[in-house]
Amino acid sequence: MLIIFLLTLIASASPFIRLALGEKLNQLLVGSHEAFESEETQLISPEFQECLIRYMWFNNVAPCVPKQLEHPFVCAARGCKMLGKYTELVDIFTHSESRMDMLTDRTITGFVALDHLHKEIVLVLRGTQDVNDWLTNLQVSLVGLNPADLGVKSLNCPNCRVGLGVLSGYISSQRVADPIIRRLKEKFPQYQLVVTGHSLGGTAATLFGLNYQLNGLSPKVFSVGAPALGNKEFTNFVDEVFWGSEHPDTLSVPEKNINFTRVTHLGDFIPRFPFWKGYQQMSGELFIHDVKGIDPPLDKLRRCNGQQNRKCSFGDKFRQLTLNIRSHSAYLVPRNRCSGERRKIMGDIGAYGNDTVLIPVVDLDSLE
Repeated sequence: MLIIFLLTLIASASPFIRLALGEKLNQLLVGSHEAFESEETQLISPEFQECLIRYMWFNNVAPCVPKQLEHPFVCAARGCKMLGKYTELVDIFTHSESRMDMLTDRTITGFVALDHLHKEIVLVLRGTQDVNDWLTNLQVSLVGLNPADLGVKSLNCPNCRVGLGVLSGYISSQRVADPIIRRLKEKFPQYQLVVTGHSLGGTAATLFGLNYQLNGLSPKVFSVGAPALGNKEFTNFVDEVFWGSEHPDTLSVPEKNINFTRVTHLGDFIPRFPFWKGYQQMSGELFIHDVKGIDPPLDKLRRCNGQQNRKCSFGDKFRQLTLNIRSHSAYLVPRNRCSGERRKIMGDIGAYGNDTVLIPVVDLDSLE
């Protein structure tokens, strides 16, 4: 978002200015008065923590696409070392690199991989990293959500509205990723589908997950540091789809049955953007109540009931700007950045609708 860019510039100012701006953010980011509120929280198990960390390693790898992630699962990021022994890269998708397409191509970059140890098909959506992504972030006007957007004939949410940029990005990426996901589900029916993403990728992961939940693929969705995606009607609809009711008691659901997790972090203001009227967050929050956010103690990880919980992200007053900016990248594992040109491409690059680019990595028929 443009706001994030401006805040980054101001972060180099004096501590007094940063503190004053942090206090101003506290006043602005109060949330929606129409949201379902709670103060109930619950600690998580070591097993759930281990699961969260594993999915964050996939997000750690995401900045390496499209240029620096290779088959079988090799890159400069630490996540490749943590996951590479049992993970196989299947396909990469991204937006066009042509400057002519910059204003129209909203594709959100990502990749599809197979985790053969845990028997999972993992769809990973990358966060904001280039000009195309920033332009997608800037399109924040709320627009109607159509049944066709989620691959269904009807949608029991006539007033659902979501951010234009994210919706456009999801639609472009979904055209390419969906056929791959469905082929993999046919070949590996026993594998669990997992959808995850950080920041912009986290919002796209929610839409992908909603699509697959409505279409019977029963995904597990892990959205990390993601801004609000839609209006009250939309967030209530998401809660109903994933939790069974508009105002669910999420803490009563056993961890093994959780299909939607929205991870937030102390000091990260992005999950409370956009803060203006119309936008609202959804349930399923897991809050990292730790300043560093990297390798936090187990007792600093809390499941939070409600769409807004004053003991979790929406009660967070830790908004001194320097830490705000760091906090958006400090989720459980260190963040890595990849650079350099792609060294090897398996298969032919194919252009899809709206200039989305698919980079085939393996022949799907050869997978076992």
